[in-house]
Amino acid sequence: MSFHLDPQTVYISLICGHVFTVILLSAYRRSESKERSVSLFFTAKLIQAAAWTVMLLRINTDSSAIISLSNTLMFIGTAFEAVALLNLQSSLSWRTARIYIGVTSAAILIFNGILFFHNIEVLRIAAASFFSALLIIPPALRLLRKKSGGTALRRLMGILYTFVAGAMLVRTGSSLLGQGAPALLSAPVAHDLFSISAYLTMILGNTGFVLLAKQKADEELVYLASVDDLTQIWNRRTFLKKADVMLSRCAKRKTPVSFLLFDIDGFKGINDTHGHDVGDRVLKEMSQIVSRQLEPEDLFGRYGGDEFAVLIPGLSVAESTLKAERIRAAVEGAYTLSIGALTFVPDDRSDLDRIYKCCDLALYDAKQAGRNQVKRAEGHFEVPAEERQSLPI
Repeated sequence: MSFHLDPQTVYISLICGHVFTVILLSAYRRSESKERSVSLFFTAKLIQAAAWTVMLLRINTDSSAIISLSNTLMFIGTAFEAVALLNLQSSLSWRTARIYIGVTSAAILIFNGILFFHNIEVLRIAAASFFSALLIIPPALRLLRKKSGGTALRRLMGILYTFVAGAMLVRTGSSLLGQGAPALLSAPVAHDLFSISAYLTMILGNTGFVLLAKQKADEELVYLASVDDLTQIWNRRTFLKKADVMLSRCAKRKTPVSFLLFDIDGFKGINDTHGHDVGDRVLKEMSQIVSRQLEPEDLFGRYGGDEFAVLIPGLSVAESTLKAERIRAAVEGAYTLSIGALTFVPDDRSDLDRIYKCCDLALYDAKQAGRNQVKRAEGHFEVPAEERQSLPI
């Protein structure tokens, strides 16, 4: 008993796969997402379905026009798919889009030049395979190289597209080295493996893209729920959640952590005199200035109103005072900050609410002392003598 996939079955399977993906993406776009990358991928699948449909017509004809149309559509569909992947990773610029237009145009011109002026099948296969690989490689490498937010799904998709690009390059080399279409396609086993691989790659790629789009949408929702709308720094809930994690980590390592609590001096007067729009601009500007004074591992969040907090790992009392003074000096100008600062070595009993209250008292001390200054909160914290001795000076 022999098993063999005829080209008609392969083409129909690929057409159905792309059509089903188009239907699913259409429903997803309508109900869930207006993401541009989803629209680009939707367009890619439409064009690729059309390309495979035209290829189905080639079975009974060897028309150059049919060959030209099917491969032209495939180049355009592959380019749209690659651009959709880049856009999904926020890596698509106008410059990149222009490069893709140029590469796709070159692929169409060169392939059709070979077809109509020097019609050798192995050269057509080499040109089609090479340019398909060239279009796929950038998003594949981007998926593999992405360090920030690189998930297992992204890496898996990167591996899949890299494998496809590699297979296309191998096909290019085999054609140019004289193996040609007979060696590549005529053997039943090789043909069946190529057909099954093409179908599985199509299914995995289409499914993976939808999952990546959903993953990105979920990440954006989580981010929007985590940041303050006005200042784009962590909101209070997220700040407290991340602060608990930092305190636990520093407690295990027995390293100090510093909590800075500050607000804008006379902020109510700014709102009353100039209006809330000006007050909002002041809060946004101040947040941007303070953010530039912080390290990536520092936590910066808005507690509410004009009250903000920073949690900094690893600084001594003197270093945290210098950091607070640098923040105060950076902001000083049209408005000023009063800051309450506390440095301590956390343990399993460390309570953020108590830490906040102690720094709030120090902040009040700064206001009473004339504003625009830093006051330490260790006196309000009532650090035990043995812990106080362990603090770096």
